[in-house]
Amino acid sequence: MAVFEAAAASEPTCAMAYWGIAYANGPTAGLPWSANPEAAWRAAQKAHELMSPSLSTNGNVVVASPLERILIDAMFVRYPPPESTAKEAAEASL
Repeated sequence: MAVFEAAAASEPTCAMAYWGIAYANGPTAGLPWSANPEAAWRAAQKAHELMSPSLSTNGNVVVASPLERILIDAMFVRYPPPESTAKEAAEASL
């Protein structure tokens, strides 16, 4: 995970760095208790936001390849919002 965090720190618009953070924070077959679902969701959310065509950094739109978009979309679906965030969103929509 340290490599992905270093990549995100040096290039904050690199969506795949946040994808890696989300992936590393997720559950694994051998260590399911090591997962940090909230951190994984936050990183997946950030990666997904970075793919937004309205986002620009210094006038440049962040570009993700088709494969990167698929991977980021899949991670965004894999980690649903934490219960507190989902509850807040539901209450805000009332």
